[in-house]
Amino acid sequence: QYELVKDLVPGVIYDEISRIIKVEKKEPRRKIGKIVVCTAGTADIFVAEEAAQVAEYFGACVTRIYDVGVSGIHRLFSKIEEIQSANCVIAAAGMAAHLPGMCAALFPMPVVGVPMSGKNLEGEDALFSIVQMPPGIPVATVAIDGAQNAALLACQMLSIDDEEVANRLQAKREADAIKALEDAKKNKQMYEQFSVVAEKFLPLERNREESFVVIIAKSPTDLK
Repeated sequence: QYELVKDLVPGVIYDEISRIIKVEKKEPRRKIGKIVVCTAGTADIFVAEEAAQVAEYFGACVTRIYDVGVSGIHRLFSKIEEIQSANCVIAAAGMAAHLPGMCAALFPMPVVGVPMSGKNLEGEDALFSIVQMPPGIPVATVAIDGAQNAALLACQMLSIDDEEVANRLQAKREADAIKALEDAKKNKQMYEQFSVVAEKFLPLERNREESFVVIIAKSPTDLK
């Protein structure tokens, strides 16, 4: 994917940790709110880093706390003050996936759990573990390896009190709708049905430079 994109988009780079292909803006954005991104193990870092970078794109101030699983729980406790000052926590974990639930039990802010895919049950064990929290300790759960949605959900929480974040999120949705509309042109009947709805809800005059596009490569071989 990167080899195809780099010749078409000036300044595009590939981040090997998050596996994101992106173009970084030169002017820094104002940092809004605070999101803590933590992982249970080092194998989860690529998903956590994807979530962190997406959240940073929308202007969130992100604190990373990695490798705080069962054998590294002391690293989490050493960061308690940082976590307590956050607006939201994103926790990525696999297998039994205790980390999101533990964060939700320890801290009052919303927690978004990201179940990680694994070798045995392909992430279903982590998904069921995170989503089946007992009453009183909720954890918002996204799809397996669903880093981008985790970041967007956390930013939506920030957008409740910040119009700038809300505008950035709306710009992304409009860009997604424009892309869907362009794809629908390949099917005349689909395009006619979709365009009627799009014209009512989509301000097509918005500057497309505000749009956000992220391409995920699940493994280095996907870039060949």
